[in-house]
Amino acid sequence: MDGAVTIASDDSLAISLQLTAGSTTGIPVEMLITAQAGSATFYFDAISLGWLPGEGITYSGAIVDVPEFELFSIANSPVGTYDFNFDL
Repeated sequence: MDGAVTIASDDSLAISLQLTAGSTTGIPVEMLITAQAGSATFYFDAISLGWLPGEGITYSGAIVDVPEFELFSIANSPVGTYDFNFDL
C-alpha cells in the first residue's frame, strides 16, 4: 500500500508484512523497515523481531520468502503522524 491512512486516536492499527521472493530467491539484499514518529526514527530488527531507536539495516543477506507476520500494532495512539517505509 502506498499513501496515507487516517485513524482516530482511539482506534487501533495493525500492519503486517509478507514477502514472496519468487525468481529473486538467493539474491543478496539489504532490507530496511523504518518508522518515523515526530522527530523519532526507529528501524525493525530482524534478529530481535522488535523496533530499535535510530537508523539501521533490518536484514542483510540472501532474499527469501517471509511468511506473513505482524510488524506493528498500536491502540489508543498519541495524535500525530507516523510514517512507515519498506525498502529492498
